[in-house]
Amino acid sequence: MRQWLGEHMTRRGLLRAIGVCSAAGITGCLSQDEARSITVYNYRDETVTVEMRVVDVGSGDVAIDTEFSVDPDGQKVFGDIFDRDGEKKVTVSVPGVGSEEKTWRASSDPKTSGQLGITISEDIEIREGSG
Repeated sequence: MRQWLGEHMTRRGLLRAIGVCSAAGITGCLSQDEARSITVYNYRDETVTVEMRVVDVGSGDVAIDTEFSVDPDGQKVFGDIFDRDGEKKVTVSVPGVGSEEKTWRASSDPKTSGQLGITISEDIEIREGSG
């Protein structure tokens, strides 16, 4: 074991490093799983301009009405953006690709899918859950 770890790395040091890496990995997963979040993924070879509008179906309040760019193989995350749970109507348009609309139940309950994934490739796909 000493030969594989080198002269300066002890077994305790190796275990500590594994523990730190594991904790960092878990923390990264937890921060990405924000409740009531929307992630837009661009699987095209070029930067796309996205127009997105999200409206609370019950109240008619506009949560998001924005235009933004996403680089090739990039993503844009809109974290916990709603004041309350409930049905949201999501409309996404990308020039040269098309547009898509979906009604989605945004929830902060971790037992339900409070996340929405929007993928842009040959067309636009909106689905519950992450990417």
